[in-house]
Amino acid sequence: MSPFGCPNYHKENGILCKLVQGDIEWIKQCFTQNSNMIHQNNACCLSYLSIACRLGDIAIVKVLIENGAQENVNAGDDKGLTPLHYAVLGNHLEVMRLMLDYGANVNTQNNEGHSPLHLAIIKNYINLVKPLLEAAGDSVKLALGTSYGVSTYAFSTEEEKEEENEEYCINEQYGNVTNLLDLACHSNNFDIVKLLLKFCVVEVGYDTALHLACCIGHINSVKLILQSGQDSNVVSKNGFTALHIACDRGFADIIPLLIQSKSDINKVSTSGDTALHIACSKKIVEVVKLLVKFNADANIVNRHGYTALHIACDNESTEIIKLLIDSKSDVNMVNTTGYTALHTTCNKGFIDIAKLLIQSGADINMKDKYNETSLHCAVLQQHYDVVKLILSQAEVKFDICNTHNQTPFLQAISKGNLGITQMLLLKGADVDAINKDGDNCLHVALREKMFHSESEHLEILDEISYQLKENRLSSIVVAVYLAKQGANFYHKNKNNTTPLDIINNSDLKNRLELYLAKLYECFICGDNLVSIKFHPCRHRIVCEECCSKIEIKKCNRCKQTVISKTRFDGSEFKTVNSPQEFNNKQLSDEMCLICMERRRDMVFDCGHTTCKKCGEVLDDCHMCRKHIMKKIIIH
Repeated sequence: MSPFGCPNYHKENGILCKLVQGDIEWIKQCFTQNSNMIHQNNACCLSYLSIACRLGDIAIVKVLIENGAQENVNAGDDKGLTPLHYAVLGNHLEVMRLMLDYGANVNTQNNEGHSPLHLAIIKNYINLVKPLLEAAGDSVKLALGTSYGVSTYAFSTEEEKEEENEEYCINEQYGNVTNLLDLACHSNNFDIVKLLLKFCVVEVGYDTALHLACCIGHINSVKLILQSGQDSNVVSKNGFTALHIACDRGFADIIPLLIQSKSDINKVSTSGDTALHIACSKKIVEVVKLLVKFNADANIVNRHGYTALHIACDNESTEIIKLLIDSKSDVNMVNTTGYTALHTTCNKGFIDIAKLLIQSGADINMKDKYNETSLHCAVLQQHYDVVKLILSQAEVKFDICNTHNQTPFLQAISKGNLGITQMLLLKGADVDAINKDGDNCLHVALREKMFHSESEHLEILDEISYQLKENRLSSIVVAVYLAKQGANFYHKNKNNTTPLDIINNSDLKNRLELYLAKLYECFICGDNLVSIKFHPCRHRIVCEECCSKIEIKKCNRCKQTVISKTRFDGSEFKTVNSPQEFNNKQLSDEMCLICMERRRDMVFDCGHTTCKKCGEVLDDCHMCRKHIMKKIIIH
């Protein structure tokens, strides 16, 4: 039986006999005299060039090419095999190189879809694989996917099989498997796998076979490489281990293999990222579950100070966040800017994640390096629902100042957000807060043109708007509303400028001053501007002169007990009685409306009453402002 599957080929063609014998002179003479015969095939449809390539006699191959066989260099037989295929099957390196030099197409596939490179891999001819890869260059593509149902990695041919059956054996064993890596893995040839990976780089920097196998997700290659003993913790040029790459690509089937092969699950890249950081940044839940299952440390920080939880919150990955919290991730760890996961969440406005973090123990009052809390973040980004959530927490501190001395209240006003401003006011935000420039909320408000609101309709704005003849959400109307809450239009900033000085429209300014004259009038004397703030209600209704003459123990506006009093500059105005004494007194409806301590025992000619001590110092009625003509003591 011949190596070409053609019985009695010596008889059929004397040329074949001379080819096998290597009779160069006879071959040269034959084809010189019969040049047309060079293109003929034998009875098995094989060209003389294919036969010579299979035999591996380079001298005869050269003679054939010199006599015109070059035209047949890419001609295939009935199986689709070219002379280059036959040179590879015979493991004839020099003949193969000669074919390539004469233009043989390295990517031509036979009827089974196998190129010469496929055959070299199947036959484990590593000496041929490298030059074939070099010849193929960028045209070599690794087909990703399965190995088409091939059930075993091992490929072994029975040595006793006759040569004419070798093509049948290859096709029977491998079928239509055209994935180069699959073929190499089935041959159990680690060196060929390594060669393939090096020549089929998917991304620059993945400089080991294991890195590349993990990059493309070829699990068979990964298994083979790990079985060969390669260290799975080797770091690539760009600072990644194979585990980092597998996590980045989301190949969950490869990750357990790496970890079981002693891959350091907490090893950090040059950027300080662990596999868990990477999986969270890619939002791959299945990979995060695996890493958590294998006890990945969720509290490692990268070079920016981010934990995996920071990254998951930034990506709004709720399911991953729950996994991290369950794995004991510290919800209050800070990054390099002092941000906690809650800061990050509030900055993005993720309400559901904010709820989850708060329920899991996130500290809503933690400050970043700019002294800002999560509330500052939510206010600055105008996330109404998140602000509402934080303010609903009993432990919230809403008057913390950042490094610019801004409270969340001042930030809300600077953003023109009346809805959030109103929320903070109802919570008790300090209307006298000033920033680093000495501006109060009115300075800030008047620099805005218009406000917007997500909250319920405020009727008081309609009243102010009507009286000042301005849009209800204009800065001047909002500023007057703030003044009604106790803000001071006469406060001077560091440039000695009051909020009134900011108003350029003289007509509007005059109208506003008339309005403020009543708003800031002392409710007792009616002559002086209010200057004393009551605490804890923070209302201003009296001037310092009246407050020094009369002991006011309850706010006339809200009826709250006055614990302390302060001036505009924040200095304390001393009260006579202690807070304990105030709390122990129960005042009835018959008590004096001024001092709220003594019974009413004096009536004026207008019909209004007060106690004798408070009434003696009044010239005008504190209720109707009429001049008092007569005071009567009642018993």
